[in-house]
Amino acid sequence: MHRPQAAFLLCPTFCLIQKEGAIMAVSNKRTTNIVHLHLSLYWDAITTCPENIGTQRKEEPMVRFIGIRHRVKKLSDGDSSPTQVCVIVDGTVRTYDLDTETDELDWVLGYYPTSWRLAVNGEDDALLNELKNGRHRHHLRFRKVKKNEDAAKLSNTHVVKELDGKPHVLEIPASYDGFKPDDVVGMALGGSGDRLAFALSRRAEELSGQTAVMRIRSAKLKAWREDHFKREKDEDAKTLAELVRDNEADFFPTTGRDRVQIRLVETWRNRVDAMKARIGGEQRLRSRLIGLIFCSEEGKYPEGEIEVAYEKARANDHIIQALIKEEAARNREIEKILRDLPVYEQIFKPVRGIGPMIAARLIVAIGDIRRFETDAKLKAFLGVHVMEGGRFGQRETGKQFVRRRQGEVANWHPDGRQALFLLTDQFNRNPNSPWGQKLLEYKAKFRTKHPSVECAACGVPLEECQKDSGKLTAVKTSTDQGAEGLQDGSDKNGRHVRRYMDGHIHKMALWRTVTKFVEWLWREWWRLEREMTAGHSAKAA
Repeated sequence: MHRPQAAFLLCPTFCLIQKEGAIMAVSNKRTTNIVHLHLSLYWDAITTCPENIGTQRKEEPMVRFIGIRHRVKKLSDGDSSPTQVCVIVDGTVRTYDLDTETDELDWVLGYYPTSWRLAVNGEDDALLNELKNGRHRHHLRFRKVKKNEDAAKLSNTHVVKELDGKPHVLEIPASYDGFKPDDVVGMALGGSGDRLAFALSRRAEELSGQTAVMRIRSAKLKAWREDHFKREKDEDAKTLAELVRDNEADFFPTTGRDRVQIRLVETWRNRVDAMKARIGGEQRLRSRLIGLIFCSEEGKYPEGEIEVAYEKARANDHIIQALIKEEAARNREIEKILRDLPVYEQIFKPVRGIGPMIAARLIVAIGDIRRFETDAKLKAFLGVHVMEGGRFGQRETGKQFVRRRQGEVANWHPDGRQALFLLTDQFNRNPNSPWGQKLLEYKAKFRTKHPSVECAACGVPLEECQKDSGKLTAVKTSTDQGAEGLQDGSDKNGRHVRRYMDGHIHKMALWRTVTKFVEWLWREWWRLEREMTAGHSAKAA
C-alpha cells in the first residue's frame, strides 16, 4: 500500500503532520510543543486521499529478541540462582529474574506476572474465581500489610486475611509478559537449560510465525562476551539477546529432533536415579539381614549360606522388586527414544558391540555434536586426548596420558570416558568386528615397535638392565608413552620399573583404538547433522 511521505491536516489550533509512520501534532501558536502520536489514531484522516480510499493498514509484526541465561534454582550452599531474561524490543531493554521453575513455566506460556496490584472486592470477584479455579492459582499472593497502611480500612475494599497472626492483603497480577508470537530467543547450547529450551521450542511451534528458539555454542558465547562485549558472565542474558539479533548465523535452531535428544537425557537421568535407588535398597536389605543373623538369640546358621538367605529375602521384598521394575521401565523408555534418534539408528546401532545402554550413555555425555567444532575438542571432552600437546608439549612424557592425578583437575566427562572404556571391552570381545580388527592391528603395531619388555629407567631390554634384577618391579601402567612413575623410569622408591609387557601393550592398543573411534564418530555425526540441517532448510523453503 502506498503511504505518502508527508501529509498535512490544518485546524485552527494544531497542524497535524504525518511523516515516516508517525503523526506529529505541532501547535500553531507555539511550535516548540511537539507531541508524537501513534499513526493508527489518525489514519482515517490520511486515507481520505482518493488513492488511499478503500485500503486498510496492515501492521508489521513486532519482533522481540530475548536472551535467556538459565541457572539452577537452588545451589548447594542454599543460595538462590534465578534464571535471567533480557527482552530487547524496538531499542527498549527489559530484564526479569525467574526465581522458580514455576516462573519459567509462566514465561513459556506467556503468563509471567510483571507487576501486581491489590484485589478489589466486587470489581475483581470474577477474576479471583477464575484464578482460584484455574491453572493460575499461584498468581494469588498475600503480602503483609505495610506499616503506613490501615488494615481495617483495607478490609472494607480489599481482601485481607490473617496469616501467622498478622494481617495480609491479597495481590493479583496487574500485567503479564512472556513468550509471544514472533519472539526470537537466544540461549546457550547444552547444560542445565535443556529443559527450558525444550518447552520453548515446543511452544514456538504452536505460536508459529517468526517465533524461534536459537542456541549458540558456549565457547562461541564466551568469545563474544570476553573479546567483543567485554562483559561479565552475569550479563549473558543481554549478550545473548544482542547476539541473536545481530549475529543469528552463530546460532542453531532448536527443532523436534533436538527435543528427542533432550528427552533422552532426561530419561537417562531417571534411569540412573532408579539404578542408584535399587542398589541402595539392596545394600540396606543385605545389611539388615546380616544384623538379624548375627544378633539372633539362637545364634545359628541360617538355612543355607548367607548369600542364599539374602537372595531369598531380595526376591520376597516388595520394595526391591518395585525398584527393579522401575529400572527396567526406564531402560525400555531409553530404547524407545533411541529408535527415534537418527544418530543412533544410522551411526551407533550398526557398530557391533554398541548396545542401547552404551550408546545412550555416550549420546547423553556428548549432548549435541554442534558443541564441538573439531574432533580434538570432542576427544578432550571425553578424555581420550594427550595432555598438553602430546610429545611436543611441556608435560613429562610419563604424564601425558589422561588419568586422574592428585592435584590436577580432571576436566573431561567421566561418564563419557566410562562409556568408552566399556566400549573397548566390547571391541576386545568381538575380534571379528571391524573395530575388533582395528584393535588387533594396533596391538600388532605396538608389539612390533616394542618387541620385548624393557626397563623404563635404562631404556634397554629387561635382561640388559644394570640394576639388580631383584629390585625390578612391575607397576600398573596406563600410558602409551612410557611407564607410570618418575621421569627417569623409576618408581617413588627408586626401583626400576618394567614397561611394554603384554598387559601394557594391550592397554595402549585399547586406548588408541577408542581414540580413532571418537575421531570417526565426530566425522560421521557431523556429516549426519549437515545432511539433516540441509533437509530441514529445504523443507522449510
